[in-house]
Amino acid sequence: MNMKKTAILILMSFISFGISYSCAENSKSTANLNDMEQNSRYKLLFSALMTPDSLRTAEDKAILQKAEVLVYEGYAVKDGRLERTFGKEDLRKRGIPEVYYDAAQKDVDVINNYLDTTSVFWRDLMLEAFMKSKEEYFARKDSLSLE
Repeated sequence: MNMKKTAILILMSFISFGISYSCAENSKSTANLNDMEQNSRYKLLFSALMTPDSLRTAEDKAILQKAEVLVYEGYAVKDGRLERTFGKEDLRKRGIPEVYYDAAQKDVDVINNYLDTTSVFWRDLMLEAFMKSKEEYFARKDSLSLE
């Protein structure tokens, strides 16, 4: 696996793990069936991330497509740090419960802590890989909208 894919996988794993963990904690504190359903959806996201492209099902691809939209359209790099650019209303529009808004901020804090404590080489590699992937995402999205 090349360095770019490794860096993006690490970033996506941080985000999905944080959301999954937050979902698990939330479902423990409430007996709400809807919360448990959301938790299982994020477990599916993590599972889809870890599945090789050749083995992904249509459901895996749909889950990853939603996550890709949220990651590339909902996060930005500013001053060498990751920041969340979406609000609660943006999550609602995408069909994601508001409770994950706080989880997303915790994820950003964890990622930024990692970026602050790792070597400059790894930090720059991760941020450059994220920005390059984000550019490719928007180029791909723009080309699909032109068709």
